[in-house]
Amino acid sequence: MGTEKDVLEEPAEFLDKTQNLLINILNDLRETVNIISKVDPKRQSELESHIISYYKNVNDLSNVLNAKINTMYDGFEFQVNSTIERLMVENLQSFESETEIDSNNKEDQGYSNLTLK
Repeated sequence: MGTEKDVLEEPAEFLDKTQNLLINILNDLRETVNIISKVDPKRQSELESHIISYYKNVNDLSNVLNAKINTMYDGFEFQVNSTIERLMVENLQSFESETEIDSNNKEDQGYSNLTLK
């Protein structure tokens, strides 16, 4: 099945695809209950308790997946912010280093100009 690889690409895509899968499961279940209740009304209350349990489990699964997605997003956001901060520090250090080299070169040129005169 191709959904496993696709689902893991981006947190937002993961959430959308997971939500769609859960909705499809619940819709199929509702249709199954409708069919069964038409065939055997005596078992409807027994089915209802199973369905309620099923809905609770699917809801718990949805909550777990949402929590995982939020954690993935927070981790990704932290990683991006850390990378940006590191790059800014590196750029600042590089700029300071270039400025120092330029000022040393100017001092050296000034000194050599003085001695040549």
